[in-house]
Amino acid sequence: MNSRLTIGVAEDEADMQEFYKVVVPELGYNLLWVVRDGVDMVKQCEQSRPDLLIADVKMPRLDGIDAVRSIASHNHLPVILVTGYYDEETVRRAEVAQVSNYLIKPIREADLNAAIRFTVQQFENLESLRDDQQHETITRAAHALANGSGMSNEQAYYRLEQIAVQENRQLVEVAETILAAAELWETDSTD
Repeated sequence: MNSRLTIGVAEDEADMQEFYKVVVPELGYNLLWVVRDGVDMVKQCEQSRPDLLIADVKMPRLDGIDAVRSIASHNHLPVILVTGYYDEETVRRAEVAQVSNYLIKPIREADLNAAIRFTVQQFENLESLRDDQQHETITRAAHALANGSGMSNEQAYYRLEQIAVQENRQLVEVAETILAAAELWETDSTD
């Protein structure tokens, strides 16, 4: 994440909107926008992607969890979910939507700051791990392709990139397909 974290907020209560408008900049973060409901949050994320989302659960038109689920289908962002009360069903829904953190109102400035810092650090750690795993998958696929075709590892990697572009797929998806095919080939050849 960049040094000046941008935050988008979805909150329908006027007093909480004011809280975020004052406190988020005081904490040193850039408040990108504050919207009143989940529908507007989804629209705003399509126009300007924040580094972090803070979303209330209960909002008109579309609740925070359903909005986060919609955004997550095309954007991977850390999310802090805020609610006025704790209940097990809401927590389960938040887990399924892959919400990063959960705060219960009333929120104090120190609680918000800790949640933001923790959530961003956790997200960055997971992204780094994910990137490392994807790199390993791509490297293994290039090696498997090179071994099966007589290409060099560099040529195989370049071929993976070409396939990804031609098929409009992510490189790691192509690599996973190559590895799955290589496993099938090995299984069939040993039988």
